[in-house]
Amino acid sequence: MKTQQQRDEDNDDGAITTVGNSNRESIPLDLTIEILKRLPAESIFRFRCVSKQWCSITRSRFFIDSFMALTLGVVYYAAWKKTSSNSFVIVSFDVEFERLLLTEAPKEEVRLDYRLKLINYKGKLALFSVNNDNSYILCVLDDIKKQIWLTKTGVLSYFCALSRNLIVETCGTTDAGEICFVSPSNASELFFYDLEKNNVRRRVTVEGITEECRRRYFFRSCDHVDNIISF
Repeated sequence: MKTQQQRDEDNDDGAITTVGNSNRESIPLDLTIEILKRLPAESIFRFRCVSKQWCSITRSRFFIDSFMALTLGVVYYAAWKKTSSNSFVIVSFDVEFERLLLTEAPKEEVRLDYRLKLINYKGKLALFSVNNDNSYILCVLDDIKKQIWLTKTGVLSYFCALSRNLIVETCGTTDAGEICFVSPSNASELFFYDLEKNNVRRRVTVEGITEECRRRYFFRSCDHVDNIISF
């Protein structure tokens, strides 16, 4: 004989049921799926235990692709122009609609080399480059429709005062607008730089990195995307 919980699972249509004033009201399944897609990945993993259908829905390829499209949004990368070796464009790929758009790079002296990084600076697309003398250039795409770039230049005085021989690389940003730097000579130490105050706001040491790992090149990133694919 089945328990009440087993009977409920057999009759479960995947909809969310709410109770109010002794009346049972169900949210339609399609709306339930839209709600689930907007939850954090950690919550989705927990909600797979709600019912067999919720587990099946959140493991489906359609749901995972929709979740990743909402999470990623638009992906940007730089590309050379065939007409000139000195100019480039910013290519944006809309993950949800699978559409490519081209944005002209700023007219300032911004070279497309290993030092140039595309970053998310306070919610806007930006180009950021640091030279060996710790001078930098920041170009922020202020108006994406009119393709207007705002440019800021300066010197990272904190690093100049810290050591004349210190060379840093950009490895990401934070929601607060901090630029994250790392030194190739010490990959376990991160500097979170406030360009407006021209000073390091935080200095973080990553523990557990062995000396052998320090001698090897590896990637550091402040940005991550939750993945709900189960293996």
